[in-house]
Amino acid sequence: MQVETFKDQLYAKLRLKSSPQNDKALILLQSIENNLNHEQRTNPTAYIAQLINLLKSTKEGQDAIILLIYKILPSVPIVVVRKLIPALLEEVSKVQLDNLSVGVYGQILILSAKEDLNSSQLQQLFNLLLQQTISDKKKLRKQAVKTLQTFYQQKALDIQQAPEINEKLRTHLKVNLSENNECAQHSLTLLASLNNLIPYSILVDALYVIIEEIQNMDSKYYPFIFLSLEQVLQQNVGADQAEKLIQQLNQLQPEEINAQHAYIQCIRQCLLTLSQSNLSLAASYLPSILSNMAELLLQNNQKLMQHCRLEMMTLIEKIGKSTLSLKQDLAEDIMNLELESAGTLQQKYIATLTYLFSNRFDHANILDVFAKFFATIDDKTFDHCKELVKEFVHNKSRWPHVYFEKTFGQLCNGVSMSLLLRTFPLRTEGVNPLDKDFDEKSNCWILYILSKYANPTLEEFLDFLFPLTNLLSLASNANPSHEQKIIQNILFHVLEIASNSKAKNETQNHPKLTQFIELTLNYLKKEHVFFEKLLLMIAKLFSQLITFPQLQNFSKQYISTLAKLVEQNNCTHTLNAIKVMSFAAPKQYIQEAFKKNIEKLLSSKDKLDDRALNNMDIVLQVVSAQQMTSDLWDYCINFTKEMINIPIIQKKIYKFLAAIIPKVHHTFLAEAYNLVLEAECEPSSRQKRFQVILQLESLVTSKLESYQTFIQQFLPEMVVAIRDNNIKTRLLAEKLIENIGQRLQGLDLLEQFISMVFAGLAAQSNVMKADAVATISLLVDKFYSNLKTEFIDEMTKLILLLLKEQNNEIFKSIILYVKVLIKHRHTLNQQLFSQLFNLDEVSRDKNIIILKRLLMKLSKAYSMTAESLIPQEHIKLFKNAIKIEKQQKKKKNKRDQERELNKQKWQQKKNKKYKDSDFESDDEESDEQQVQKQQQGGMETEVEVENNLLLKYDFKKEQFHFEDAIKQKKKVQEKEQQKQSTIQPLVEYKDGKVIVNEQKEVLGQKRRREEVNSDNEEHGQKKITRNDRKTKDVVHIIKESGSTFKSKQKAGGDVTVKGRPEPFAFIQLNPKALNKRFKNQANKAFEEVFQKKSGALKGVKAHK
Repeated sequence: MQVETFKDQLYAKLRLKSSPQNDKALILLQSIENNLNHEQRTNPTAYIAQLINLLKSTKEGQDAIILLIYKILPSVPIVVVRKLIPALLEEVSKVQLDNLSVGVYGQILILSAKEDLNSSQLQQLFNLLLQQTISDKKKLRKQAVKTLQTFYQQKALDIQQAPEINEKLRTHLKVNLSENNECAQHSLTLLASLNNLIPYSILVDALYVIIEEIQNMDSKYYPFIFLSLEQVLQQNVGADQAEKLIQQLNQLQPEEINAQHAYIQCIRQCLLTLSQSNLSLAASYLPSILSNMAELLLQNNQKLMQHCRLEMMTLIEKIGKSTLSLKQDLAEDIMNLELESAGTLQQKYIATLTYLFSNRFDHANILDVFAKFFATIDDKTFDHCKELVKEFVHNKSRWPHVYFEKTFGQLCNGVSMSLLLRTFPLRTEGVNPLDKDFDEKSNCWILYILSKYANPTLEEFLDFLFPLTNLLSLASNANPSHEQKIIQNILFHVLEIASNSKAKNETQNHPKLTQFIELTLNYLKKEHVFFEKLLLMIAKLFSQLITFPQLQNFSKQYISTLAKLVEQNNCTHTLNAIKVMSFAAPKQYIQEAFKKNIEKLLSSKDKLDDRALNNMDIVLQVVSAQQMTSDLWDYCINFTKEMINIPIIQKKIYKFLAAIIPKVHHTFLAEAYNLVLEAECEPSSRQKRFQVILQLESLVTSKLESYQTFIQQFLPEMVVAIRDNNIKTRLLAEKLIENIGQRLQGLDLLEQFISMVFAGLAAQSNVMKADAVATISLLVDKFYSNLKTEFIDEMTKLILLLLKEQNNEIFKSIILYVKVLIKHRHTLNQQLFSQLFNLDEVSRDKNIIILKRLLMKLSKAYSMTAESLIPQEHIKLFKNAIKIEKQQKKKKNKRDQERELNKQKWQQKKNKKYKDSDFESDDEESDEQQVQKQQQGGMETEVEVENNLLLKYDFKKEQFHFEDAIKQKKKVQEKEQQKQSTIQPLVEYKDGKVIVNEQKEVLGQKRRREEVNSDNEEHGQKKITRNDRKTKDVVHIIKESGSTFKSKQKAGGDVTVKGRPEPFAFIQLNPKALNKRFKNQANKAFEEVFQKKSGALKGVKAHK
């Protein structure tokens, strides 16, 4: 069995890729196999021995022999391989060196014994592989690097006991890295590949060589050198090497675009590596590196500028934040020249960023950098950055308002509101709101940003913003002046900040808290401009103050005021405010008010008006704050008994029950259980009723005499609700049935429960039968793995008998059941589909779409046997369904291709836009590409990677490539969405009316006709009618002929579509019809709408 497996794998490898070499190897393998079968030797060792003999005796087809040796050698026992090593080396060395022979050499190294690594023969072999890593042949070079990488991975422990191996690698890297040619480039490839595998000392020695020789190297190798160094530096390199490398890189100024991309990545990685071992030393180099990157922001290449921004943001986040947090008394020996304090390092860092305010830099290039910088600032480090923040605000007229807001908002996330308002104090006295410089003088611009981004404390609000609430008296006018509108805008943001404030326990001692609570109460009037804003603030902020005595003292007044407002205008915000205040009010007062409102409802139960319903809403809010004692429970249950069967209030009574049930011990819930069981239910109350039943199922049923009793009493109602029109009711019913199924599954009673549901199939009502089938479908879907196959098959046979009823609802439920079986890959038979399809033609045609969808699912789930399950007379329908599915896939693929093509077109336009700035001329560009390809040995150039951003190097393909610019794609998508949102359709349907959006006409000019093939035809005056004007003689313009509402069937008349307006026709009258020349043609537009039919209509009495 082992031999057969070996041969099968060998044949599979050779047949995997079709090539002349593999074909020769297959023929040779077949002949070897025939010879060995005669000798009855078929193990891998026999194959290798036969191949070695062939290699000695023949000089033709040696490449096929080497290929087979390469494939078979890993299957040979290691002991045998070690014996065959001398013979293999002798014979393979005679063959011309290629990538296969290099692979064989690598396998010999890997399979050799530990003590053999010190032998001169294997060391010469290792040296040979090292020499091939700098070969001119790409395949040979790649194979050698791959072989050495595998060798170091698998023989790491053995190599430690063979120091000559590592010394040869050290010497090879030192010699070749110092060369100013392609050998240095290839040696860097080897170094980067063995980065995490070779000893640390070899890595350090190689780095020292690179540091010393980097300035002498040819600039055409810079991209490769920098990217290789980036990979090497990702290992934990020492601070000395990283520092020296930074010093050397600071002196280099690469001019080629790819080299600049690689340069900023390399120097970023150098600084990050240095910061891991010596943070203050890395902080000393941060300003100079940021300055060098800033200069690259002035380049005309867009990709380079974006790349610089990203790398600057990375350094600010990783090192800049730590630089700001350095202690002032910290001092480090920097470059062994002088001592610099942490304060000096921070000043240099801030000064470098301040330089970006220069007019040389575009706001689009630096705002992202400042946003990242502001995100690193907190209260402790804000003092170091205060002047820079002021300078940023001083230049805010340079930035677009939206960008300034987002950038400054990053500062609000980490810095407290109190520090920001001390830096930019608010001034409202002596300032005219109508002045142009009002924002600058008053600093009110900061309020909008704080309301959106800040996380203030209530104490900060009371200290800094509470004085502004005195302006509420000035802003209460319903018809405000321009000045009052500005004040209202300021107060809007002040109240928004108050709503977002977080209260602490220390805030209850604040002297202004009582004034603030009292002031809010005084302005709590419906006619006030900020009425709803104040209600939102109460619900959001005051919910944190319910334990504060200041709020408890005013809670009674709040509740009485809010109760009056509910009578005037019952809104959600008012009720939420009452709910919050009920927790702060004294318990006895709340209980008395609660009972008082219930008594009002009981007294008016025969004639419930709007006032009574408002009282019920107040009761629902207050009940959440009640502590449910036994006396209060009896009171609530008696109230529920009286009111639960009144249709107008039944929904709210079920809400009331859902609020009080979790508040009492389960021993009291038997009354609620019986009450719900006996109560009638209106369709509008069914959702709330099921919420109560779901609570009872989890709390009450475990204490009932039998869980089966609960199921028997509520199961019919659950089955009916499984197909309810209200989706929330359906979800609650599904959850309830699933909970019951899970509990009975643990008791091994799941099949009995399904049998109870199955009894609903014997009902007289077809709707009840359909509901029962839908419930069974749900249970089979949820618990398919716990049900026996025989049980499901027997149930399926009985369900299919219902098809004789020829009822549409039953048929839909059965289709749903079959879909569940297909979903779980249940074993199906042809009889099932015969019964499904052998319906009367009327029922089948009515549900033809459902049947086709079922067949699509069937073809996906049973791709091999689906056609055999369909009856022969209905194969055509099956093939039609598959055809439709393929068409849908084609349409989807076409849409995706068009979308991708549009993206490519947009990218080409963008590239064309920046082409002149990136390159001086087309001729220079083509010359540069050719030279670059020759120098980099086939590497991709900038133009070939135009759609990407970050430069990377693929060591397998030996090519540069860029990462996708995800942010740019998101911005493009946002712009496209904004464009589409601004386009109005010609005809809309709003609030039951048809609205025609016409273009505005300019007085004194004729209306211009749109060009048929214009770019705006798709988004502009798009015709929604199917039938265009058939002749040029039609004078009036037919915007909608009514044909879109025509019945698709043979029946006459119009069809109404859900969500669309009722059938209509719209003809735009043309003033040209007043001209005598067009008078006779004016009626033709109406003939298009009112098409004449010959003959009398059926059903219409003819007049004599």
